[in-house]
Amino acid sequence: MFHRECSQTTIIDWKSKMINNIQDIKNKHKERMKNAVLFSDRISTYIRYLAITGLGLIWLLVEKGEYKLDELLHNHYAQVIIISCLLVILLELTHLILNVIVNLLYASYRLKKPLSYVASPKRTEYVATDFPKAIIKVEWGLWFAKILCLIVALFFFVCCLLVKMFS
Repeated sequence: MFHRECSQTTIIDWKSKMINNIQDIKNKHKERMKNAVLFSDRISTYIRYLAITGLGLIWLLVEKGEYKLDELLHNHYAQVIIISCLLVILLELTHLILNVIVNLLYASYRLKKPLSYVASPKRTEYVATDFPKAIIKVEWGLWFAKILCLIVALFFFVCCLLVKMFS
C-alpha cells in the first residue's frame, strides 16, 4: 500500500514538473516573441524614416538649385537612391496592408481547436490556430526586402557623398 502511494505521488510530482516545464517554455517563447516584435517594429520605423529622409534630401537638392531635376534623374546614383527609397515605402505599405488584411480575415474566420494543454478534457475552451506559415514567410520576406532596399539606397548615398567630396 505504501509503495502504491509513493508511486502515485511520484507520478503526480512528475506531472507537475512537466506542466511547470511546459509553462516555462511557453513563457520564454512569449518573451522572445515580444522582444522580436518590439525590435522589428523599431527597425521598421527607422527604415520608414530613413527612406522618407532620403527622398527629402533629394527634393531639397532640387529645390536649392544644386541639381536640376532632369540632371538628377539621369544620374545613376540618384536613380538608384530614388528607386530604392520608393521601393522601401512601397514595400512598407504593402507589408502593413497585408498584415491588416490577414489579421482581420484571420480574426473573423474563427479557426478553432481545443486547447491541448487543458488538464481536464471536458473543458470546452477553443483558441484560434496559428497563422499559416506561408503568410509569415511572406511578411518576413517583405521585411527583409525593405531592409535590403534601404541598405542599397544608403550605400549609393555614401558613394555619392564620397564622389562629391573627392572630385
